[in-house]
Parts: sequence; structure tokens; C-alpha cells
Amino acid sequence: MLRLTAYISGTVQKVGYRAQVVLLANAFGLRGYVQNLPEGVVKVVAEGSEEDLERFLKALRIQDALIDVQNIEAQYGPASYEFIGFEKMVARGETDQRLDKAAGLLKELIVVNKDVVKELRATREGLQGEIKATREGLQQEIRATRKELKDEIKATRIGLQQEIKATREELREEIRATREGLGAEIKATRLELRDEIKATRQEVKCVCSEVRATGLMLAGRIEGAKEEIVELRSELRNDLKVKVSRMETDITQIKARVGL
Repeated sequence: MLRLTAYISGTVQKVGYRAQVVLLANAFGLRGYVQNLPEGVVKVVAEGSEEDLERFLKALRIQDALIDVQNIEAQYGPASYEFIGFEKMVARGETDQRLDKAAGLLKELIVVNKDVVKELRATREGLQGEIKATREGLQQEIRATRKELKDEIKATRIGLQQEIKATREELREEIRATREGLGAEIKATRLELRDEIKATRQEVKCVCSEVRATGLMLAGRIEGAKEEIVELRSELRNDLKVKVSRMETDITQIKARVGL
């Protein structure tokens, strides 16, 4: 346990600084007191652990709308263990002085609030005028933009209609030219096919004639071959008969020789 003794100077009296110190000390679990000294200095005595005292010392440098700590003189020493809690030391007549100070601050605050209200009203009026002018300007711009868009859309429609019309005419001309070209090609193709068919028919007739002639020739040859075959058959039969008779004669002679 250590004791911290600090002297704080700046705007720290009659602005609620000691109440803030008490809250901080209780938050860190410290014991001691805070007291106003002459010449606007505040004295703080606190006992606790070294870590808590260092954090407490850093938190004492408060600067807000009323409090403005300018300087802190601090020193450490051994703890006396004489304090039960942490309290604010109040001198005689200090309450009346604080009330007078509070009344003065309240008057200043009222005046400031009135000035702020006036500024807010003037700002509102100025903003309303600006908003009104901005609205009118925006409405005029919107109207002009709508008119421009309508004109552009109208011009675009007219242009598209003209392009579509010209494209249709071009397509019609192309279709006509294509039809005429296809008609001429089809006509020429038909004529060529007719000539080819005629030539093919002539060739078929010639082939048929050749086939007929070939058939007749083959038929004559077949008839001649048939006659030759008949003659060959008769010759073969005669030869076979002669050979059979010879064989029978030979067999008879053999049997006679053998004694059969």
C-alpha cells in the first residue's frame, strides 16, 4: 500500500472537480480525501496499491466543458491506513459560495441558450430558404430534363422509323433481286436437266439395242452349243457301246482260256 499526495491546478474549483475525483477514487477502491486549497488549487490524498494509484493519477487530468486541469504535482509515500473511505472536504461557507457560483453559471447558461435558440431559428429560416430555392431549382431542372428527354425520345423514334423504313425498302429490293436471280438459275437448271435427260434416254436406247443384239447372239450360240452337245452325246454313246462289246469279247476269250 502507498499514499499519493497530488496538487492539481487549473480550472478545478467550483466546477464539480472534487465530485469527479470522489467518483474516480471509489471506482479504483482507494481511501483518502480531496480538498480545495487557497489560490484555486485542489489537494488529493489517496491510499491504495501502486497500480491503482497510477491509474487514478492519470484519470485526474480531466478536461471538459467546465473542468480544465493544467498541472499536477504528485508524490508517493508510505500509507498511514487512517482513512476508512474516500471523502470530499468542505470548508465553512463553501456551500453558499457554490450556490452563488451555480446561479451565475445558470444565468450564463440561460443567455447562451437564448443565443443558441436565436441562431437555430436563423439557421432554420436560412435552411428553409435554401431548401425552398433548392426545391424550385431541382423542379426546374427536372422539368427541363423531362422536356429534353421527350425531345430526344421523339427524335430517336423518328430516326428509328426512318431507318426501319429504309431497311424494309432495302430488304424488299434484295428479295426481288434474289427472286429474279433464283428464277433465272432455276430456269437454266431446268433446261440443262432436260438436255441431260434427253441425252440419257438416247444412251439408254443405244444400250438397249446393244443388249438385244448381244442377247440374240448369245441365243444363237446357245442353240449351236446345244446341237454340238447332242452330237457329242451320240458319239459318246456309240463309243461306249463299241468299248462294252469289246470288253465282253475280251471277257469271253479270257474265260475260255481259263476254262470256265
